[in-house]
Amino acid sequence: MRRDGEIAKCVSIGDCYVDLKIDDICFFYVWKKNGKICYNTEHNFDIINEYIDPTTIMKQFDPTKPVQTKDGQDVTILGTNGRGNYPIYGYVGYGDQDINCWTKEGKYNYALMRQNIENKWDLVNLPTTKVVPLDAGDVKFGDLLKIDNNPGDWRGIVAINAKNTSHPVVAGQGSFSFIYLQKHCEISRDGGKTWEKCEKVVNE
Repeated sequence: MRRDGEIAKCVSIGDCYVDLKIDDICFFYVWKKNGKICYNTEHNFDIINEYIDPTTIMKQFDPTKPVQTKDGQDVTILGTNGRGNYPIYGYVGYGDQDINCWTKEGKYNYALMRQNIENKWDLVNLPTTKVVPLDAGDVKFGDLLKIDNNPGDWRGIVAINAKNTSHPVVAGQGSFSFIYLQKHCEISRDGGKTWEKCEKVVNE
C-alpha cells in the first residue's frame, strides 16, 4: 500500500519495482527495492508497512496448478493468454456454460482487487499433499505394530523415547525410527482388528 492509502500492484524490473496501473489514467510509478519513491525524503507514494515483495505475491497463486474458487467451487482453466486485465479464463463448476475471466493474480474483480477486497469467485490453488512417516504425536502406548506384514510378529508399543531421536519408538524388545515403521510396519489402534500403514497425508 502507498503512504496515501492507495493499493499498489508492482512488478520487478531490474533494481526497481514498477506499478502496472494504479490510477484510472495510465501513469506509471517506480520505487526502489526499499519501497521509497524518493531517495532521501518521505513521499505520499512511498510503499509502507503493508508493502509485499511482488515476487512473493506471484508465488501465492499459480494458474498452471489445480485451482478452485475461494468458496470451494471447481474451476476449469481454458487459458491464461487473454488480453487486458483479465488474461485467465475458464468455467466455474460443471454446469456453467459461460466463460469467466480473472486477473493474472486470480482475482475475479479488478476493481475490488485494487481495494484489497476479496471476492468469493477469486481463484486459489488447491492444497497439495504429501505422504510422510508418523511422528510422536500419532502413536501411543498400547498401539500394535506388525512388521513386514508378518501375522506372527505383533509388537505392542511400550514407550516413545523422545531422547532417542534416531529410534524413538520402543516396541517389544526393539526400538525403531518412524522412517523404518513407514517402510516395514503397519499399526493397529484397536487391538489388532484393523491395520493401516505407518504414514499420514499432510499439506505441503
